[in-house]
Amino acid sequence: MKTLALVMVLSMIASTGYAKEERYIGFLKRDVTTIKKGIIAKVMNLTEGEATVFWPVYKDYQLEMDKLNDSRLELLQEYKVIRRSISEEMAEVMVTQSFDLAERDLQLKRKYHKKFNEVIFPSRVARFFRIEHQVGLMVQLQIASKLRLIR
Repeated sequence: MKTLALVMVLSMIASTGYAKEERYIGFLKRDVTTIKKGIIAKVMNLTEGEATVFWPVYKDYQLEMDKLNDSRLELLQEYKVIRRSISEEMAEVMVTQSFDLAERDLQLKRKYHKKFNEVIFPSRVARFFRIEHQVGLMVQLQIASKLRLIR
């Protein structure tokens, strides 16, 4: 049910016009974060002791991931503004920035892999990152399906 709610929220946000986009980004972030946390809680099925130590680490992880996602969004918005007049040099800079963001994403996950391993069993950490990956793919697919191809 929460997965369906996530898809519905993403559909609503992605189908709005550009003028409304800015206003809905905050809603999207809040709703996706809340729904994702609910999915993680349900699938992880943490004991009370595990939850006590897991959620503070998760909160820190999510705060850092939000900053990274903000950088991704800024890059996409910048590209949308200049795409018709982009120089070859600027195109190369933007591709490099995109690669850098992907590297930062991996570094962040590696950092928190270690932190989660310090507080819960590795099998639980593996489950968390599988959930994180699946939810992330679902979000990306939903958004991509609603965006026009960038020309």
